[in-house]
Amino acid sequence: MSSYNIRYTRAGVFIGKLYNILTREKICIVMRHDVLFELNSRVPAERAILFNIYEPRVTKIFLSLINKDDIVVDAGAWIGYYTCLAAKRGVPMAK
Repeated sequence: MSSYNIRYTRAGVFIGKLYNILTREKICIVMRHDVLFELNSRVPAERAILFNIYEPRVTKIFLSLINKDDIVVDAGAWIGYYTCLAAKRGVPMAK
């Protein structure tokens, strides 16, 4: 698994904490399948990604089926979960 070093300015950390307090949201940055996701732990589906229980079988099958030369269409993408997984595998994305 790759290592990422994320750095925020003091102002960025302060603004992020203030936003979380004012909106009562809990924003987390996690890595799943070598992809960084910014998630709101108060949203049930995003919390499932946070705890690595979001569609585990579908994710495993999806990752086993896609190849670098495939074309992937993520129609109706919610937060782009499968789009991010495909991009990490080197699948070119349409613009």
